[in-house]
Amino acid sequence: MEDRIEIPFQTIERNPKRKMMDIIALKQKNDKTLMNFYKNHIKEVLMLDFLELKQRGKKFEIPIEIIAEFYASTISSLNIWWIQNRGNVSAVQMDEYFNQMTNKSLFSIRESS
Repeated sequence: MEDRIEIPFQTIERNPKRKMMDIIALKQKNDKTLMNFYKNHIKEVLMLDFLELKQRGKKFEIPIEIIAEFYASTISSLNIWWIQNRGNVSAVQMDEYFNQMTNKSLFSIRESS
């Protein structure tokens, strides 16, 4: 769960079905129905993750439905860009960019050392 939230692109890269998903996403990138399905799937998974975190005592200042929508939209859009530019940007670098663009305190799960 922590990896899905904090390092989503490294998590995507570890998925054994990633190459097949990349081919489908590239060929169908203009298919709004498929892209909405993909985004909604990410959103559903993240909603479960955020609900679990809330049960563990994580306080959210923004409704988790809004956080999940933002997060899923951003990840799905950036993933399409990343698929098209995979040779130029590593998963680690994508996660670094992603975390620079988002409010780290909102998504931070792990305790600071």
